[in-house]
Amino acid sequence: MAEVLTKEDMDVFERSIREQLIAQKDLLGFSDEKLGKAAFPFMPYPRGKVQALLVGQGAPGKRKPQNMRFPDVITLCDALGLSWVDVGREALKAVKAASK
Repeated sequence: MAEVLTKEDMDVFERSIREQLIAQKDLLGFSDEKLGKAAFPFMPYPRGKVQALLVGQGAPGKRKPQNMRFPDVITLCDALGLSWVDVGREALKAVKAASK
């Protein structure tokens, strides 16, 4: 049976996913606008959705990213040409490394 993740583990997991997505976004030279239009074309403000998920919105220093839902992760990975399975595996490795 798989190990249950604690709240701290979940934070590490989500932070690792964000780091991977941001790294790929930067590597591809995507702006928040371009990624938003690719991942969330159905939303009225796709750029804002990307910012809310990856860096948070609000006053600098008080930004807390929006919690990622599984469909958000899949959609962003697809838009960036990443395998969501591989991204998840890397995030689990980060959790295991953080717990040592």
